[in-house]
Amino acid sequence: MKFRFVLGVILMLGMTTVFAAIYVQFAPALAQALPQTAQFATRLTTSLLLSLPLALVLLLVYLVIAQVFLRDDSHPDYDPISVARDFSQRIIGQPHESAMAEVTSATIEEAISVRNSGWMLLAPTDSGGVAVTPAAGPKRMEAQPTALARNNVLIQTLSQKHKPVFQASLARDDDYARMAAEEKEWLENLGMEVYVPVYDAGLLTAILAVGPKRRRGRFIQADLELLMILASQAAAALKTMRVIADLKKLNESMAGLNQSLQKTNDEMSTMSAAKNDFLAIVSHELRTPVTQMLGFADLLSCMAQDNTLDAATITDVTNNIVKACVRLGEVTTQMLEMAQLDVDAVALTYRETSLEAIVKQAVEPFLPALRERRLKLTVHGLRQVPTLRADEERLAGAFNQLVSNAIKFTPDGGQVTITARLLPGDDSQAARVEVVVADTGIGIDPQQHELIFEKFYRVGKAAQHSTSTTKFMGGGPGLGLPVARGIVVKHGGRLWVESSGHDPVKCPGSRFVVQLPLQPPAFSTQALAQAPAGARPESRKDVTLGPAQNPFVDM
Repeated sequence: MKFRFVLGVILMLGMTTVFAAIYVQFAPALAQALPQTAQFATRLTTSLLLSLPLALVLLLVYLVIAQVFLRDDSHPDYDPISVARDFSQRIIGQPHESAMAEVTSATIEEAISVRNSGWMLLAPTDSGGVAVTPAAGPKRMEAQPTALARNNVLIQTLSQKHKPVFQASLARDDDYARMAAEEKEWLENLGMEVYVPVYDAGLLTAILAVGPKRRRGRFIQADLELLMILASQAAAALKTMRVIADLKKLNESMAGLNQSLQKTNDEMSTMSAAKNDFLAIVSHELRTPVTQMLGFADLLSCMAQDNTLDAATITDVTNNIVKACVRLGEVTTQMLEMAQLDVDAVALTYRETSLEAIVKQAVEPFLPALRERRLKLTVHGLRQVPTLRADEERLAGAFNQLVSNAIKFTPDGGQVTITARLLPGDDSQAARVEVVVADTGIGIDPQQHELIFEKFYRVGKAAQHSTSTTKFMGGGPGLGLPVARGIVVKHGGRLWVESSGHDPVKCPGSRFVVQLPLQPPAFSTQALAQAPAGARPESRKDVTLGPAQNPFVDM
């Protein structure tokens, strides 16, 4: 093209010069006006001077004709191999789809001189359509993600022809007129002229959309072939990019799984150690009352042989034997209840009851210990909540464990508070009551907030175990809180602990929160939306237990 153009310019100038010389030679008026002695030189100079303006005019005319009518569109102004090689180097290592689209658009616009371009990434939808996600560099193809029907004329044409398709060709298709109005509007708003298909394993996975050329040029066959080459290279890079992204996600998932497995392994190690501690503690818990009973029985036997028994001694010894039996019964009961909860064999007996009656049964056994250790117990709000249907004995046992826990981990002179309130129902859950057992004790480390509800687990070291249900830092078999949660859950409720941390000096305290539905799941699939009429008596003052007071008197 360039050689022919230059050759044309030279021929045009030569022909213009010859024409001017002939004109000067045969122009009679011009020849007579020249002196006889200088006719030849002057005629030659004159012909050259006359030929220049004429040559320029004819050259401009030729350039216009060559540009408009004689342009050879069969050969591009670029080298396809060089463009493809440069593109393959630029696209390597792009971090994401937007960067890949930016490089692709820049290459196409530089080589073919188009106005805009971009990618349309395709993915199947659950409804059977095709989700289209535009990916373009800044200030290029601007479009929002959309969804096209599976029988969309663009999707069908590209899937069948496996070659670029012009927007004008689509518009002449009868199916284009029948296309959904929103799909047609979306495509026309893109302002693209050519759509190039991209395949992966024979499936259409993306579309390279290219806008019109500048200066209203038309796409030649070489342009379309270059677009197919660039689309294929970009498709390979896109697939590699997605594989790398999937591998990255898989690595992150595996890292998270490893962390989860490590956490589970640590928890299993902790629970294994806790189980070993539990066996040692239970052996201690069972042997202690048995040893006491045997000791007191031997004492009675010896005193009977020596005839030193009196009523006071017998009463004291028998009381100690009873205490040992009671403690043995408590440990055995906890173990049996935990075993029943494990196999979901706990049978609950529901009846209409009140929180006041339940908490009263839970607290009364600890009244002597509260006075002995100068602990202040505050109870309020129990009569301001409605009655509920529950297994009163089982719930009393659960609250007994919570109160025992609060007493054991609160230093002498501290405070234990029991509060209750009604939580109205909403769209997500039914009305329920909330009871909080709070203390001013040593607190619980947040990492142990769930572990303390696991069977066998207990705070502190097994070697420092001290059997007691009320002594400060006293211990048990580690089944109280798991049993309490199991009973609450069986009632359709929840139990959790809140504490800022463990500190024996500052004593941040703990809050054990119990939420119970007014009607258990066994009786109603829909809990009450509001409290029954007459369930809210007049509010009374909170009650605080002093050294010689009962918190359930005059509430």
